[in-house]
Order: sequence, then C-alpha cells, then structure tokens
Amino acid sequence: MKTFYIIVLILLINFGAKLSFSQVLFDENFNYPAGDSIGAHGWNWNTGTTNTILVTAPGLSYSGYPLSGIGNSCRLRNNGNDAYKGFTADSIGAIYFSFMVKVDSAKSAGDYFAALIPPTSTTLYTARFYAKDSLGGLAFGLSKSTGAGGIFYTGGNYTLGTTYVVVIKYIFNTGSTTDDVMNVYIFSAGCRLQSRYHLLLDRLPELPMKALLEELL
Repeated sequence: MKTFYIIVLILLINFGAKLSFSQVLFDENFNYPAGDSIGAHGWNWNTGTTNTILVTAPGLSYSGYPLSGIGNSCRLRNNGNDAYKGFTADSIGAIYFSFMVKVDSAKSAGDYFAALIPPTSTTLYTARFYAKDSLGGLAFGLSKSTGAGGIFYTGGNYTLGTTYVVVIKYIFNTGSTTDDVMNVYIFSAGCRLQSRYHLLLDRLPELPMKALLEELL
C-alpha cells in the first residue's frame, strides 16, 4: 500500500512590497477528531470517490517549525479523492506556501500531491509539488502546470519515513505576463536549506485562491 502523511500545517503568507508587512492568509492544522473526513471541516471534494481523505493521529513534528505538533495530519492513499479549500489572496509581492510532509512510500513514476488553483477553475493546477521513488530513495519535484511542461525533480537523496518542511515561494513580478518565479525550499533539519529550485511561471493574476491536496501517490 502506497501511503504518505501530509500537511499538519498548510500556511500561506503574503509579503507585500515592504518586508515589514506580512499577513497569514490561510492555515490548516487538521485539529479535528481522528477518523473524520476532511470534507466535514471545510474542504471541498474535487475528483475521485474512493479512499476518502481522513484526519489521522498523531500529527507530524519538526523541531523549530512554529506550529509543529499542533493538531493532527491527513493520510493520502493511492487513487483517491482530491480536495481543496478556498482563501482570498493578493497578487502582488510574494506568497509563501509551507507544509510538513512524511512520505512512507511512493510510486516510481511519481505524481503531484499539492498544488494551487485559481478561483475560476478546479483543474488549472499550478505550483504542483511531486514525490516519487528513486531507486529506494525519495525525490521531490515541481512543475509550472502540467507534467507536459516539464517536471523538475531533485535527486533521490531524501529518505522515506522522514518529516520534511517544504516552503514554496511564488513571486508576482510585473515586467511581463510570463515572468513570475517560483522557488521551492526543502528543509530536513532546523533552518538548514537542503534544496532550492527555480522556475519561471506564467503569470496568473488571480493566483492563488485555493489550496489543493492531490491524493495521487
């Protein structure tokens, strides 16, 4: 059985033009009874009817992460539901999207399990974050939109069963409609930066409005 635990905290922070200004736009600690469907707590089902995403205890822990150990987690299984939860955000400055994830097993082909979507669509995914098995190791990846546009994977130097903190930074640039940039930071301990990847993204003025959990691994 291919399973992983994801997102004791989903946190979106918007930083405007001044570094002194920041605003928490959305967070999710899954602080609900274990066994509950996340659909009972404000999450909307998108696709799939099997393997409903359930709240799982205990939550994940990561030393130095402010909301570590708060609430529970949710366990994602193969070929199951997709779910999203809406929020309102600006499209200026930069937005940071962070979460904890522990992957117990993944398929070698890989697939994405987290993304952002605009308010006008439940299929126009962007900032897709992936996991895959890489010769017994774990690799993470990201793409601008669909896999056809290119998926950029790390090496398989991450470890199954280990909790990581992932931070995705989406920068809204103003030079053109295609100059937005996405950075991904993967932390394995404390604040030490283990990986950082850059992509040029198509500018989506309404992004992000919804956070999407994909149950595809």
